[in-house]
Amino acid sequence: MNPPDKLNHSYDFDHYSELHKKEELKRLYFQATIFKQIETDHLMQLGVDSCKTVLEVGCGAGFVSGLLADIVRHGDVHGLDSSQSLLDVANKIVKPVHPNVAFYLADACCTGRPDACYDFVYSRMLYQHLSDPLAALREARRVTKQDGRVCVVDVDDDWVMMYPDCPSFTKLNQLSSEFQKNNLGDRRIGKKLPYLMQEAGFSKVRLDVKTVSSFDIDPKLFLDITVKFKAAHTQCGEAQKLIGDIYSFVTEAKHKVLVAASVFVVTGTV
Repeated sequence: MNPPDKLNHSYDFDHYSELHKKEELKRLYFQATIFKQIETDHLMQLGVDSCKTVLEVGCGAGFVSGLLADIVRHGDVHGLDSSQSLLDVANKIVKPVHPNVAFYLADACCTGRPDACYDFVYSRMLYQHLSDPLAALREARRVTKQDGRVCVVDVDDDWVMMYPDCPSFTKLNQLSSEFQKNNLGDRRIGKKLPYLMQEAGFSKVRLDVKTVSSFDIDPKLFLDITVKFKAAHTQCGEAQKLIGDIYSFVTEAKHKVLVAASVFVVTGTV
């Protein structure tokens, strides 16, 4: 298989500096583990524990694939990503402790997997980065068995807030959204996913919106996971300054700041 075409994505881990790579891996780990129990409970409700074959598209460093492997103890979990660097991390850290996991280099729109071979296909914080999310959903549907399910989890920057209002927070969200749009991504994909899933041919499409906030975890850690990434992602001096302003704002306000984001969880049946 030819290497995936990274021009079709607004996220490129390999483009980061070595320092940013280390910070991004730390962020991905926290993002995958901080709400582990909530995510596990939802996956169990979807019946993933009874699945024999599960695919995670956009698995990155494999942290969530490991979570899926813990749930699917008597089945196989495959993780797929377009970054060989991230897959190297997955094979080094996740694979040795989860023998039922295998990782593959491929693109979300062209997975290279056989037709109708998975009971469940999962993507988490991937679709905001895709230039053609509909094509990716159609590919996910192709590799899913009859009556199997596909679940896509992503965000929508129209559903992100800070109270009291922080102008730097608002500006950084605007910069991040413009950057992803200019690089063929969409920071407002969340609200569009149910309709895209219907257009891709799924039935029984269901939308759940789950809100996470700085009442769930420390405000600065919440910002590390949800906001600091945007500055590293855009890689511009203005964004870095805005991050500093935001952290100063939170420090000065002490415990009086609320940061919240809504996560869109969309599920469809083949």
